Amino acid sequence: MLCPVVPGPGCVVHPLSTGLSTTGELTGSRNGHETGVSKVTVRLSPDEIAVVCNCINEALDALTDGDFQLRVGADRQQARALLGRLDERRTAARRAAAEV
Repeated sequence: MLCPVVPGPGCVVHPLSTGLSTTGELTGSRNGHETGVSKVTVRLSPDEIAVVCNCINEALDALTDGDFQLRVGADRQQARALLGRLDERRTAARRAAAEV
């Protein structure tokens, strides 16, 4: 079940949070919630990346094309591209850990 995003007074909600995003917002550099932030860095372990990848896969499998875009805020092609990039980084992290 998806929860609606309800901003508090003076809070800015990024379009990605509301499903009102465009392709450019998902693929290009973008401003975050703070002024001047163009990207957000998130550090995840290979296992955490696997969880995110599994969630993307489940959404790809479970939702129709129309529901996918509406509920996820991206189309299937964008989700698959993100899935591929995450999987590459997970593989690289596991290889680096094995070399240590």
